Amino acid sequence: MSEFPRWDSSDSRASLRLAAEFLREQAHSTFLKDGTHIEILFILDDEGTVQPQPIVRPLTREQISKVLREHIPDSSIYGLIYIAESWGYHVKGGNDHTAKQLHLGEMRVSDLDDKDRCEVLLVCLLSREGDSLAWADDIERKEDGTVSIAPSPGRKDIRFPLGDVFSAS
Repeated sequence: MSEFPRWDSSDSRASLRLAAEFLREQAHSTFLKDGTHIEILFILDDEGTVQPQPIVRPLTREQISKVLREHIPDSSIYGLIYIAESWGYHVKGGNDHTAKQLHLGEMRVSDLDDKDRCEVLLVCLLSREGDSLAWADDIERKEDGTVSIAPSPGRKDIRFPLGDVFSAS
C-alpha cells in the first residue's frame, strides 16, 4: 500500500482497519530506516480526515487522554490509531502467573526484568463503536546496529494505551 486508503463512510469500521494497516506498514518502514519511531496518535473523523498528534514531552499520554475524553462527546472523531515503541511480554503457557498480573493491571511490562520482556513496535486502533485491535510487532536490535521487525497477528486483548476515551466514564 503506497498511499493512504480511501475512506468509505458507509463502512467506517473497515476503513479504520485499512488506515491502521497502512500506518502500520509506514511505521515499519520508518522504524527499519531510522531504528526508532516517535510516539504518535492519529485522530480520524467520520469522513476519514486524519489529524496526526505527536506525543512529545512535556505532553503526556494522560494529558492527551483527558483532552480526548473532554472533546470526543461533542466531536466527529470516529477512531484513533496509536503508534509507539513499547515493551511487550510473551505469555509462557496457559497458567502464566505473570501474564495474569499484567492482564489484571497488577503490574506493568516495564516492571519486568529485561530477560522477561521484549521490545515491540505497537500499533493500536480504537473506534467510537468499541472496536479495538493492536499489533505488537517484536523488534530485534542486532549487534551491528541494524534492526528488524517480526510482524505479529492483530490482537483484541491489548488495552488501548490512552484508555477507552470513548466511554462515558
